[in-house]
Amino acid sequence: MDFNYLHNTMKKSAYSKRPFSILDPAQRDAFAFILEIILLETGARSSWEHWQDQQLKALTSHAKKRSEFWKRRIGSKKPTLKTLKLLPVLDRKDVIKQVASEGALITEADKIGASKNSSSGSSGTPVGFYVSRVNGRYNAVRGIAQDFMEQRNLRENRVKVSSATSDQAAGKKSYIKAANISGWLGPLANVFEHGITKKISYLNESDALIKELRKVTPHHLICSPSIMDIILGIGGVELLKGLGVKRWIQFAGHRSRDVEKDFRDAGIAISANYSSEETGPIAFECSENPGYYHVAISNVIVETDDSLTAEVNGETLSRVLITHLHSYATPFIRYDIGDFAKLSRSCECGHDG
Repeated sequence: MDFNYLHNTMKKSAYSKRPFSILDPAQRDAFAFILEIILLETGARSSWEHWQDQQLKALTSHAKKRSEFWKRRIGSKKPTLKTLKLLPVLDRKDVIKQVASEGALITEADKIGASKNSSSGSSGTPVGFYVSRVNGRYNAVRGIAQDFMEQRNLRENRVKVSSATSDQAAGKKSYIKAANISGWLGPLANVFEHGITKKISYLNESDALIKELRKVTPHHLICSPSIMDIILGIGGVELLKGLGVKRWIQFAGHRSRDVEKDFRDAGIAISANYSSEETGPIAFECSENPGYYHVAISNVIVETDDSLTAEVNGETLSRVLITHLHSYATPFIRYDIGDFAKLSRSCECGHDG
């Protein structure tokens, strides 16, 4: 991250009025956390691998101490990055069993709090599990850190378009609702100038959707491939260029190579995040190489297991196993997330991770 770009986005009132302070406490804590993530994610491999080893040691020690399930599973082993593969694979049934018999492995005495959550079940059986407040804080800050690392213009607008829920539509044949929302920058909204964040929910209202998109320039358009196909069907990439779209942030679904080429030719970037309800951020798509993702090493360890593979477009992909380094409420260690991928040591862009 080049700090020179930050001065262009800072508010006049960004700095603290308090003696011996530059930022107020909440802003300072948020900014420090972002910088810590950037230091780790862009640091030397030897440094972040050592950090991951220490985090793994702390997590497995906690799990063994608080859980009979994990005590039996880990035994006398002291897992490291090199020996993690010696532990058994954790599947959804295992998680359901552990949660049902032991509940959250964080107590009131830990003073960090835990709440119940569940996966959508989109790639298998829905799973109920516990998460701590620390997980929520990380999930919010990690996305902001990515914007800083990629030096995104914080003044640009973000518009998210999603299909209306059954509760919203309530039997209607068509529906649209738009609202400006706040909070994506958290406490740093008081430090940096930032664009509008808008959320649009709609059903069978294509004309109204385009009209709504024209009200605020959607520099960063966030939507699924199915919704993007609807927009492209109305006016193609020329419509997106006319609306002022600079980047499509894809969530869920699959995009075609033809769409990638059309966007590349039009000068519109595409980026996607790989995440799950159970673990939060797993990887962020490389801004230079579409289809390649940089692992969020400050959050997870990613393995591929060659004992279970799948053929996709002529390539052999292996089962993905995720170890969530902050999963103290419900541990996810070598968790079979239900996906297949190919894991490389580094990216063609130079990212070492």
